[in-house]
Amino acid sequence: MITAIPKYDHDDNEIGIEDIIPLPPLPLDVIRTGQRRILAAIGEGVQSIDDLVLSLTPDIKKDSDAFPTERSRLSHHLKNFEKMGLIEKEKKGKNVGVKLTKLGELLRL
Repeated sequence: MITAIPKYDHDDNEIGIEDIIPLPPLPLDVIRTGQRRILAAIGEGVQSIDDLVLSLTPDIKKDSDAFPTERSRLSHHLKNFEKMGLIEKEKKGKNVGVKLTKLGELLRL
């Protein structure tokens, strides 16, 4: 999909096309309820994936056998969200912070 920027003369009459800009496609993957829950948990941003795990599953303890499995599951979703342009990751020391993009904010609702 593309859009055009009109070109104007000195009297502000449209006389043609100044530029053509490609528009990025919206993600075509369906965002399921569980994925929306993850996006909602990210909210204004999280400091680390571990924080996201604990936010979504407070009954899991960090030293339990279930924690790495849940962390891996969330990492998989976050990788897909990043490809779709829904989140941005930022390395902060040993942690990876996650925040929603504008598109992510729209789709979390």
